[in-house]
Amino acid sequence: DMVAEKVAWDGTPVWNLRFGSNYDETANGISATLDGGAIIAGSALVTQPESDGLLLKLDAAGNVEWTKTYGVSSVCDELHDVVECPNGGYLAVGAGCFSTTWPLIVRTDALGDTLWTRRLSDSQGRAVHVELTNYGYLISGNSVGAPRALFVVAMDDQGSVLWDRITHEYDQEMGAATVLPSGDVAFGGNIVDAGIGLWDVFIATLSGTGQGASCNLIAANLTALPTTWLLGTA
Repeated sequence: DMVAEKVAWDGTPVWNLRFGSNYDETANGISATLDGGAIIAGSALVTQPESDGLLLKLDAAGNVEWTKTYGVSSVCDELHDVVECPNGGYLAVGAGCFSTTWPLIVRTDALGDTLWTRRLSDSQGRAVHVELTNYGYLISGNSVGAPRALFVVAMDDQGSVLWDRITHEYDQEMGAATVLPSGDVAFGGNIVDAGIGLWDVFIATLSGTGQGASCNLIAANLTALPTTWLLGTA
């Protein structure tokens, strides 16, 4: 089942939701919507082993407004993240699985009906994060295979790829990208390196058009958090 909870700024619970059906559902990403509600991206196991991507729209009180599934491949699909589009509707990202493991992009209207879908067939892997930009969307994730790599794709609202970049340094996974105040793009994830430790942090910086140089964070230069820590208040 899917579980979601809304809390006030001080942590006081406002509402909580447990959503389930005859299928197995998973929730992978959630985004606030302009009407005070939220939209959740995930997957629903329709018939073993087939699953479909799933979007679930909640209103401001936590009530389910609608649910939609997206079975683009004949085997299975899953959605990892979703954003509300400035001109209405939603854009969700995810992947197929098994023999159809390609990053999946689904653009819907305000009721979740599909406007268009895209498969990034030149980069076998999964899209795990999407962010709004002034040109459309910044989509990021990681490829599969050996070695795994991080990728970033800039896409407009019609689904056209403006530019894309993929890293090929060691073995990397769980990529996520964001637009900096300068307009440049930063993205990163985990990296398997022969250096310090088994897993290190990887960060790359790109210009707003996808140009730039990458860099690694050296674990020896980072300060570890204690096992238990608490965020302070201003």
